[in-house]
Amino acid sequence: MQRFIVPLSSKGQVTVPKKVRELLHLDHKGDLIGFEPRKGGVLMRKYVVHQSEEEFSEEEWAKLKKMADQKGKVYADAKEFLKDLRKL
Repeated sequence: MQRFIVPLSSKGQVTVPKKVRELLHLDHKGDLIGFEPRKGGVLMRKYVVHQSEEEFSEEEWAKLKKMADQKGKVYADAKEFLKDLRKL
C-alpha cells in the first residue's frame, strides 16, 4: 500500500498528491472531494453531482457558493442541506 504524506498549511489546506488525483480521476478545477470520518481515519473520495429533479436558480447557486465558502457545516443528507439552503 502506498502512503502519501503532505504538510498542512496555516489555513488547513493540503495539496492532493498527483498520484492520488490520478487514482481518483480528479482532473478539473472545481472537482468535488468528500471526506467521511471513519474509525481510525478519514475516507476521501471524488463526488460527482448528477442532474436531478432539483434544479437550482442562479440565486440558489449564489447561496450554494456562499455555503461552500463557510466552514464547519456538515449535512447528514441532501434533504437537510436543501432545507438549510432555502433558509439563506
